[in-house]
Amino acid sequence: GVHMPLPKVIRGVLPVREWIGVIAVAVLLVGHTVLNYRNTVLISDTVFRVGHSHLVDSRVAELRATALAMQNSGRAYSATGDDTLLDVYKAGKVKLPQLIVALEMLTPDDPAQLHRIWELDQAMKDWMYFQDGRVRQGREITPAVRAKAVTRGAQLMNEVQARAQAVADAEAVLLRERNERARSAYLWSLYTGIAAGALSLLVLLLFVRNLVQ
Repeated sequence: GVHMPLPKVIRGVLPVREWIGVIAVAVLLVGHTVLNYRNTVLISDTVFRVGHSHLVDSRVAELRATALAMQNSGRAYSATGDDTLLDVYKAGKVKLPQLIVALEMLTPDDPAQLHRIWELDQAMKDWMYFQDGRVRQGREITPAVRAKAVTRGAQLMNEVQARAQAVADAEAVLLRERNERARSAYLWSLYTGIAAGALSLLVLLLFVRNLVQ
């Protein structure tokens, strides 16, 4: 009858060339696994930091809105003498320091950003000190003095808003960098996965072909 040759694996023969193929496949798979794990960790860390930047932005926006609401509340009280209009101002005096602490806690490892937050805090304290004096004076000032006070209060508020914008702008730069890092890590993971899979398949096909010859 016709004698069919058995594959080398069945014959128990595995030449050096085939062993090299097995090792190559194993090395490629292990390498891909390590790279994939590294990229997964990098992507997870970057996503966390992106979320962190969004938190900073939201706190800054909340601080700016609170300060403006306080300004309007103080002006309304000065114009009318209605004590109930000070409720927003009083609530803001409690809230603003809390927001500063929240920002500091969100940026403990960024000295430059911490310095910007400190500058924001100082500008905010200067404005509140001035505004407290305006509130104490109430309506018992001349129109000319009131006009000067409004101008000075607006200048101090503009400084608060400028310092807050500086914090937001710096965080926006970090956010762009982190988004780009996440994108690069994702593409690197994708391309290395495709390359490792293609090479593994090629080596495996060559290995199988040599086995059955």
